[in-house]
Amino acid sequence: MVTAKTNTKGVATLKITQNPKTYKITLESLGASLTKRLAVKQVLTLKKVSKNLS
Repeated sequence: MVTAKTNTKGVATLKITQNPKTYKITLESLGASLTKRLAVKQVLTLKKVSKNLS
């Protein structure tokens, strides 16, 4: 199980590290809950990023 808390603007963020497939996520707040599906299609990992300014 992974949990995330909201910031002062009410926005929660979650780092996706799961393998590609469809997952169910459940949101809970003030005694109510909502379950949705989340499709992870690709997980990208960047080791080095370079920028050409020419």
